[in-house]
Amino acid sequence: MPRFSKVILSALLLCAAFALDARAENAVITSGSFSASGSSFGSGFNFVGSNFNLNGSGGYGNVNGCLGSEGCRSGATVGFRAYFSDGDVGGGAGTYNGTSYSNIRYSGAPSFIDFSGTATLPAIDSPLVTITAPFTFVGRLVGCAQSRGGGQCPGGDIFDLSLSGTGIATLVYEQYSSGGIGLRNIAFNFGTNNSAPVPEPATLILLGTGLAGTIRAARRRRRAQEEASTEDAAS
Repeated sequence: MPRFSKVILSALLLCAAFALDARAENAVITSGSFSASGSSFGSGFNFVGSNFNLNGSGGYGNVNGCLGSEGCRSGATVGFRAYFSDGDVGGGAGTYNGTSYSNIRYSGAPSFIDFSGTATLPAIDSPLVTITAPFTFVGRLVGCAQSRGGGQCPGGDIFDLSLSGTGIATLVYEQYSSGGIGLRNIAFNFGTNNSAPVPEPATLILLGTGLAGTIRAARRRRRAQEEASTEDAAS
């Protein structure tokens, strides 16, 4: 093929890809969860946003909790990622724009879901250790009411969502009998934030008692000042 023709073909394919992405509706996941567990990391999810509530269970994607040059060891900072695409995304019941569907299929390109983040492993001196860390999420779900044939949705797509979100990941690591460390389970909860812990009830009582004491002391000082001013005026 002549070089000029190859350039034109590449440009057309690039334009087609941009056109496909352009039709996707941008949407933020505000709540919900995703979990993957077991040796093969089968998955299940619930994604909730302003106009959708989608559920699904998929196949065996790519889940790794020991990314990075340090590897899985105590004190190491590791990357974690859960990536599912095409047939691994699966399907399930859901609601979109007020309409409920009993079985939405997400299988087939360009659907994918991708979670990632970093965590620092503590000293692992027991068979199982659980840690939490922030994550970021991007994905795309193209919903079809029927199984796709040849990559096409027979009745047309229900929706095409370009998704994003953040939250807290819970990772469970296990120590093998050989001494190695690996990821056992991972769960992602959207919309959670552990940067500002909620005070315990006892703490709130102490804060309230201290505030009340401060107010009473201020009132006593003001009353003493007023009495002193009255005596000075009388003399």
